[in-house]
Amino acid sequence: MTAAVMPTYGRIDIAFERGEGAYMYDTKGGKYLDFATGLAVLCLGHSHPHIVEAIQKQAATLMHTSNLYNIPGQERLAERLVANSFADTVFFCNSGAEANECAIKMARRYHHVNGNPERYRIITFDDCFHGRTLATIAATGTEKILDGFGPKVDGFDHVAVGDFDALQAAIGPQTAAIMIEPVQAEGGVMVVEDAVMQKLRQVCDDNGLLLIIDEVQTGMGRTGKLLAHEWSGISADVVTLGKGRLHNSAIDLAGADLASKAFTSLNPLAEKEEYTELSCGTLRFVVKDGMATANKGIAIETPKMNIV
Repeated sequence: MTAAVMPTYGRIDIAFERGEGAYMYDTKGGKYLDFATGLAVLCLGHSHPHIVEAIQKQAATLMHTSNLYNIPGQERLAERLVANSFADTVFFCNSGAEANECAIKMARRYHHVNGNPERYRIITFDDCFHGRTLATIAATGTEKILDGFGPKVDGFDHVAVGDFDALQAAIGPQTAAIMIEPVQAEGGVMVVEDAVMQKLRQVCDDNGLLLIIDEVQTGMGRTGKLLAHEWSGISADVVTLGKGRLHNSAIDLAGADLASKAFTSLNPLAEKEEYTELSCGTLRFVVKDGMATANKGIAIETPKMNIV
């Protein structure tokens, strides 16, 4: 008999009914220290009182309006992200994979608008992970991710992190951008060295390429700075966000692309934002009063218990 929920995950036979801070409680009364945090989502823990209050307040006033109208909350959130990062403009979407899809489109659109439509290829790296859409599995390039979903979407070339001879050889007249994670999470939590990030920035500058930094699993304060690549002292052209900026599994909200001022002239991007008032009302909390960078309000205790 086929399960009603498609069996795409090998699930552990545990069901959780509530969470509090760093802990989760299963239906049998077991207590767990949550190291998975919903696969890198819950940076501020479960049921943070400020997040709960923000969700309740917004849900009681206005849930959704669509982008046919001005959305003041969306604008305030974008302004806060811009004020706290390299970015000049923000695009909101529905997931980290969508944010990466949009970054790919932005790179192509950027070169198209600037008279180089042949520049569409993006260089990514061995052991990376950029999502599970058709384009982002091609960007990832791993055979186990691609298996059964061919033909592979064209436009991606892969090299090893730190192999600058291979990188230089991969750059050609069709190359548009380089895309990298500051920490290759799915690849084994491998930190890309600052010197490598700095040299990638230089390679992009020397070759007229865009530097796209995928911070879906590293952004929004998870490494001690708002964006992980800030540790290397560089600026990106596009940064993608998701997961950690959502903070509460009750509402799986959105991803975002942060972009430099070079992209402000590209509208329309042939893309539409779909973002709710509930999302914006909740997420504004993330970037105020230092919550994103300091993770205030979460006390981590380590008594003996199960670990997820």
